[in-house]
Amino acid sequence: MVDSTSISGPIVVKADSRERVAFELMDKISHSEEIDRSAPRRYWLGLYRHCWHAVQGDEPETIEERPRRG
Repeated sequence: MVDSTSISGPIVVKADSRERVAFELMDKISHSEEIDRSAPRRYWLGLYRHCWHAVQGDEPETIEERPRRG
């Protein structure tokens, strides 16, 4: 089966959506813990997923150790 899903135009995230809250939580964590901005993509996706689970009220999954600056 071929996935024929496509996106055209800009993607909009509602200001009060759970996804937006999870993104803002991820951003806050990254600033407060001084995470290396050049961290691997899998770290950022894992951190977002962790935050998303927290916003849903689920038990967040364990994520890999955060990369430190410097």
